[in-house]
Amino acid sequence: MLQDVGLPEMYRGKVNLWVEDAVSRVYLKECWQDDPDILFLTAGGNESVAAILNDAEARGYANVVGFVDRDFGTSNRADWLNPAKGFRRFVPTVHELENYLLDDAALAGAVINTGGRASGEIRGRFEKRAHELTWWMACRSVIADLADAFIGEFPRHPKCPQVVDLKSAEDCIVGQEWFKQLKGHSDSATAEGEIRNRLTLAHTNTEQQAASDGWKREFSGKELFRDVRGWVYTEPPAKASPSDLDVDVARAVAQWQVANNTVPGEVTELRTAIRRKAGI
Repeated sequence: MLQDVGLPEMYRGKVNLWVEDAVSRVYLKECWQDDPDILFLTAGGNESVAAILNDAEARGYANVVGFVDRDFGTSNRADWLNPAKGFRRFVPTVHELENYLLDDAALAGAVINTGGRASGEIRGRFEKRAHELTWWMACRSVIADLADAFIGEFPRHPKCPQVVDLKSAEDCIVGQEWFKQLKGHSDSATAEGEIRNRLTLAHTNTEQQAASDGWKREFSGKELFRDVRGWVYTEPPAKASPSDLDVDVARAVAQWQVANNTVPGEVTELRTAIRRKAGI
């Protein structure tokens, strides 16, 4: 959690944007041509961003916002430009930020394409890998659904004066909607063949996505991106770490997209939305 000391200095930007990792920071910064009004801060994960935003709101920092991966959750892009919505946490329509990097033309044209890979080759490799990942993505999807059903509305700890005896303690738990629905979720999930049925349906969906452009939006961008990254970027600096390689390629893709006016519309809209949220 943030400490009092240094907060005014930390939030010195007109917009203070928390992102999950260095790839997100570098990619957005390049796409927005290092917008001087936006200060990028790296939190280290989705949950960390959420905790920091809650803390900043409690402290009265109205110009602190966050951008996180959607993963298997729900995007709020439809409301990004809606002034009536008070959220600070922006969630894209793609699975994760790396999905913006699944751009075969940008990877082929980027300066880091030391492997000399053509756009068609890169797209073919993406598609091949997507087909290999259909069961993996189906399994992850079912696990995410189960997690949402069983712990999505898990009760929060009560405030101090709220629980004073056995009855109020019991009511605090059994009165929760989560508890009321728990048995139904359990019965459904543990019915004979239920997990197999869920996996089969999820796999049908992921196969359809792999056979179309759906993988670009719905599959793990990190997994697809990293499968291609080293195959394209064959001459990285000595002793470069995997995270360094991710950042190098993300920066080069963003630079190519900016130069060729192909920055994803969602990324451009995000910049507009967070600036408006901060009143600039």
